[in-house]
Amino acid sequence: MKARDKPLADRNRRCVLFSRSAVLPGRRATPIRLLSKALDLVEDNNARQAVAVLADAARQYPQDRKIGALLYTLLRDKRWPLPATLPVKLPAAITV
Repeated sequence: MKARDKPLADRNRRCVLFSRSAVLPGRRATPIRLLSKALDLVEDNNARQAVAVLADAARQYPQDRKIGALLYTLLRDKRWPLPATLPVKLPAAITV
């Protein structure tokens, strides 16, 4: 069984795997290709996957300012809701 056929429980892991397969295998992922792939994902309302593609591209091409600017813009301007849980009642006081 190949790694891509195994079910993935973690949603973030799927985004990272998606970002690494943003370009066809055997073809070198250029910054322009990765940037256009991320822009296509943003237009399709897939900001989470776009950030994964851009984060992977930023690791490969840290000198590319366009990738960094788009990544910063997405992280700054997009609403990223955090999971909320009810307060937990502890059995005793917390001491440090």
